[in-house]
Amino acid sequence: MTWQCLNILTTGMMPAPKSTFAQILPVLLALAGLVFVGFIVISIVRRWMRADLGQPEQGFTLSDLRRLHREGKISQEELTRAETQMIKKVRAIADNSDAIRIRPKSDVRHDRNHPDSTPEDQE
Repeated sequence: MTWQCLNILTTGMMPAPKSTFAQILPVLLALAGLVFVGFIVISIVRRWMRADLGQPEQGFTLSDLRRLHREGKISQEELTRAETQMIKKVRAIADNSDAIRIRPKSDVRHDRNHPDSTPEDQE
């Protein structure tokens, strides 16, 4: 016989049912613990991933090319050609970023409801 049966037989009363909160409390504590452990694991993985990334490689710089020329690993012609190519690329990037950042304001105002219309169409 279980203790509940013995209790009923000896006292003649049914035990009081557990409250809903008391029934849910262990599940809530387990869920909170699981969330906490998940947070710790995610934090550790993120820290580990950032450490692996390190500094991105920059490639060659003009000073690297000049050092190679001083060391005799590239000729004057190769140095001049590489410098010219690098300067062209940097200028192209700078020109492109200026074009993206600076957009001239248009005098034409469009109707939001009819974007294809012009001010003359609205009159």
